[in-house]
Formats: sequence, C-alpha cells, structure tokens
Amino acid sequence: MDYFNQIVNRLNAQDLEILAYLSNQSATIALNAKNKQEITSFSGFTDGIFRKVISRLETLCLIESIGEGRAYAYYLTDYGVTALNRMVNEIQAANIK
Repeated sequence: MDYFNQIVNRLNAQDLEILAYLSNQSATIALNAKNKQEITSFSGFTDGIFRKVISRLETLCLIESIGEGRAYAYYLTDYGVTALNRMVNEIQAANIK
C-alpha cells in the first residue's frame, strides 16, 4: 500500500465531512474558498474540533487556506479531491457487496 492510500484510509468522519462540504460547495480553487463560519454552520463543529480537523487536513495537504489574521478561508487541493473520490468509491464498493 502506498503512502497516499495509508493517509486516505486514516481519515475520520469529521475529516470527510469537511472535505465533502468543500467539494459540494465547489471550493476547489481559492476563489471559491469557504470561511470558518460557513463550514461550522454546516458541520456544527465546535471551535476546538474545527481547528483540530482543519489543522490535520492542512498538514496532510488535502486543503489549503488563504487569508490573513483571523479571516481565513479554505479550499480543497488536488490531493483533497483525489482522497475524497477514493473514499467515496470505497464506500460505494462496500455497499455493493
């Protein structure tokens, strides 16, 4: 198993929720990035959980942030799109069996 697959297989439900939200909102380029308020109003995450999940996804290069100070917005990287697609495919394959 390659490194990327290991990373993808370790994503949890909170990670996938944010990745899926950004994908559904077409936040795959900086122009369409979504801010903390938009993401937390959808997910219902507390500030602490939001920071933890965002930090993990940024560290894994699945999302990127733009902005400065406290006004950050987030969008999916190509790696994030690929990771989400792999997870969706794995879930669909598991449901077919």
